[in-house]
Amino acid sequence: MQKRSSEVVAGNYLLRYLFACAGTAVCLPAIEAIGVGWFSTISSVFLVASAGLTWMVTIYGRGWREAVERRHERKAKRRIERVEKKEREGTEEMREGQGQRNGSVDEHESEEHE
Repeated sequence: MQKRSSEVVAGNYLLRYLFACAGTAVCLPAIEAIGVGWFSTISSVFLVASAGLTWMVTIYGRGWREAVERRHERKAKRRIERVEKKEREGTEEMREGQGQRNGSVDEHESEEHE
């Protein structure tokens, strides 16, 4: 994740300003529709939920990040293994092709000598 920190910061700002925009657009119509009390209750529920999510990220964030990094490492390792396997198969096919060509030449030479 250290390599992609600018993307994380940009995503943070994007979400922050989208929620600020939505909150500003919804605030007055919602208060007029349901009243100040219910709007404050709903707002406090959102605040408690976001505090809980922030707490979860604080507690479990390192494990989540390490799990993502391990998954990326496994994918990279499998990708390298596939490339190496294809290279081995390609060299084996080349050897087989050379062997077939050499074998066919030997057969023709042996027929000419007889």
